[in-house]
Amino acid sequence: MKAILQFIFFLFIICFQAQSSYRIFYKVDSKPNSKKDSITTDFYLLDIYPEEKLSMFYNNVYYRSDSIMTNLNTISNVAGGAYINFDDLGSTHWNKGVLLKNDEMYLVENFDGDSYKYPEKSVIHWNFLSEKKRCDEYDCQKAIANYKGRVWEAWFTTDIPLNIFPYTFAGLPGLVYELQDSTNSYQFSFIGLKKINNEPFYPDIFSRAILTTKEKYLKAYSNYKKDPSKKLKEGKLVTGSGEVMEIFGGFSKKYIEETTNSIKKELSEYNNPVELE
Repeated sequence: MKAILQFIFFLFIICFQAQSSYRIFYKVDSKPNSKKDSITTDFYLLDIYPEEKLSMFYNNVYYRSDSIMTNLNTISNVAGGAYINFDDLGSTHWNKGVLLKNDEMYLVENFDGDSYKYPEKSVIHWNFLSEKKRCDEYDCQKAIANYKGRVWEAWFTTDIPLNIFPYTFAGLPGLVYELQDSTNSYQFSFIGLKKINNEPFYPDIFSRAILTTKEKYLKAYSNYKKDPSKKLKEGKLVTGSGEVMEIFGGFSKKYIEETTNSIKKELSEYNNPVELE
């Protein structure tokens, strides 16, 4: 059995050396409100295209919704219409995207059906510890760092020959297996990986993202928080996956008011961002 596992691992190394493209799966647990114990869970995809010097980290909901909308458009073109079950599109809880192209990093943010991207730097001074442990079938080493207002503890493995990372947590000499902050507000957990097509798949929120600056994005988001009813007043419905639907006849004044108040309440209770500074 040991010989078989060593042979499989040898083939695994060859696969990566051949510049194959692959998808890594992460589970992201987050606590949106620091005063409450409730935890939300999202599943993220990290697509890596070595030949393109490209990687994308995005919520699995966007992969699902893009596939569903493509199928619906195909059906609609043939049949003249298609039924949409909004529950099938899913909904995000923690909503961040990262685009890394030619070593240039961009954060991708999405709210009210609009998508933005802006340049981001990730300089993390990791303190490598001698502590090690077995993470399933991988040998992992511990590292800690202070990063944007939080203390982070990471377990990484060099058994998978990739210095790849979830979100913006760069600088470790291997694949991030576990990552958690000291307040237990955020935890990233490696689930698995698979080989994918070398033709890059761009989620809709990436392909339509408006290039801007962080300052301009924050101003736009601040304006949205003050009045999140713009799309509703235009007769547009934004699904939990960020899809924008034109609603024939629009919405009643009562619906707009109730939905706006609900969104404002939800936004006001989100007081625990991943970056505190």
